[in-house]
Amino acid sequence: MNNKSNRFAPLAVVLAAGALLFPAQALSTEYYVLSGDAEDLTLIDKDSMTRDGSVVRAWLLTIYREPQMIEDTPIVFMEALMDVDCAGHRARSLSFKGRGDDGELAQTVDDDHPEWDPTDPESVGAMWEAAICEENPFSGEAVGATDLLVLRAALLQMGDD
Repeated sequence: MNNKSNRFAPLAVVLAAGALLFPAQALSTEYYVLSGDAEDLTLIDKDSMTRDGSVVRAWLLTIYREPQMIEDTPIVFMEALMDVDCAGHRARSLSFKGRGDDGELAQTVDDDHPEWDPTDPESVGAMWEAAICEENPFSGEAVGATDLLVLRAALLQMGDD
């Protein structure tokens, strides 16, 4: 097991317990960790991934330890439908869904004609691009289908370690 897997092992235990505690509210997908630290955790819905040439489209889920203010709305969960151009090293956001502390939808933004932004080689976006653009990007264990609130509780617990 690599260091990345070891780092998120406590998260997997909390998530497994959460799925048992909140089965009615469970998400119907599996997520793979793209990046994470004590401030936020970003996961990808592997089943949502589609490829069209060098462009990969997928839903990303970011969970914030502290609410992020977006247009005066506190957001702790952000779901984003992203296109990543693996050959062009650029990305764009097609849809955004922000959720509050309670997991309820607080904000939705859809962009019919989003512009491409270059991926800064030093950014977290470059790390996501590297993971998403691999031929077989997710060979590790998935974070099982679970509740958004349980995911956030796991992040809060990780930050206290």
